[in-house]
Formats: sequence, structure tokens, C-alpha cells
Amino acid sequence: MESYIKLRQVSYAYPKGRFSLHDVSLNLNQGEITVVKGLNGSGKTTLGKIIMGILIPSTGTIEIDGVDSNKLKLCHRGSKIGYAFQNPDRQLFTASVFEEITFPLEIKGMSKKAADQKATMLLEKFDLAHLKQRVPMRLSRGEKQRLVLASILAQEPGYLILDEPSTGLDRDRRRELYDLLETLTREGIGMAVISHDLQFTENYADRIITMAEGQVIIDGL
Repeated sequence: MESYIKLRQVSYAYPKGRFSLHDVSLNLNQGEITVVKGLNGSGKTTLGKIIMGILIPSTGTIEIDGVDSNKLKLCHRGSKIGYAFQNPDRQLFTASVFEEITFPLEIKGMSKKAADQKATMLLEKFDLAHLKQRVPMRLSRGEKQRLVLASILAQEPGYLILDEPSTGLDRDRRRELYDLLETLTREGIGMAVISHDLQFTENYADRIITMAEGQVIIDGL
């Protein structure tokens, strides 16, 4: 299986000599849940932001879907990789749940009819159709998480990076989220899930990457 994302000797240093990422090489595959774990400050979120293009590595190369990431504009990278922040409030900005999906699609040139059809399908899939006119910021944490995922998947990315997606969810909502993520992998989407959630890691991970002090120290199950 050809890897969707390839990192080769990637390093990153924050300004003023703060924490850095050291010489990371990884292959990340579609159709697979990869859990990235480690203590706070180990480099998990930094790794995700570098793959997404939010941070630019100081050395090394990243290839996404067969293309050197340096040749991809951030907007194009966003159509290949979906990124969900730990706090879903950072990614919700429209007046209604429905618009949260249709607005970015129409901005990119999709017709209103096609955008409406896609939004309707995704809201049904994520059990949000009954909330389509609700203001996103008034949703529960779990509903916000699902809406962020729906809006990301509207762009049809091949890979997802999820930063602590189960934070703030109760047991039932965590289980709903886990089952949804597993369904997405069966549809061929790959994902790197940054998580401290032992239940998710033990029951859903196809692969576990452990980080410490900016380096990958364990890669496997």
C-alpha cells in the first residue's frame, strides 16, 4: 500500500530555542487509525501542525499524495488533509449548522444546489440534520465535534489529523465518536489521532506512535 503522507528527517525549532521536533521520518497510510501519544510537550501537536502546513519544518521533506508539500499551497493541502483542533470552537464561524458546510463549498465555486445536497447528506450521516438551523456555538461539545468533522469531510480529504477529539465528551459521546472514526477508516480515509485516551488507543488503533522530547521513540502496536 502506497503511503499517503511521507515525512523524511523532518525537524522544527520554535523561536528562542523553545521545544523542537527532531529528525522525524514516518509513513502514514489511508484506511488506518494511527494514534499519536506521549506526554505533554513531547511533540504530538507540533507534528500534526507541520503535516498540515500550519508550521514549516526547518529541515526535511514532506510528501502528500505523491506531491512535495512545498509545491502545495495551504488551501490545496487543506483539500488533501483535514485538521481538527482540540477545541472545536476555533473552527466554527457561520450563523447556522447548515452554512458551516455550504459556505466554504460555495466560496470554492460549487453551485448552491450541489453544496446544499452535499450538506444535507453529511448532516444526516453525522446525525445533525435536525440541528441544521441551529447556531453552531450553541451546540453541545459532541455536536460541535461532529460538525467540524462533517465540514472537513465536505472537502473530501484523503487523511485527517485530529487533536484530542474526545476531550470534554462523556462516555457515550466518546463511543459515538469512536464508532464514527472507525466507519471513516472503512471508507478508506486515514487518520492520525493525537490522544491520551487509553480506551480509544486500546480498542481502535491500528498503529501507535509514541513521542518523547520531539522524537518518535516507538512505532507499532
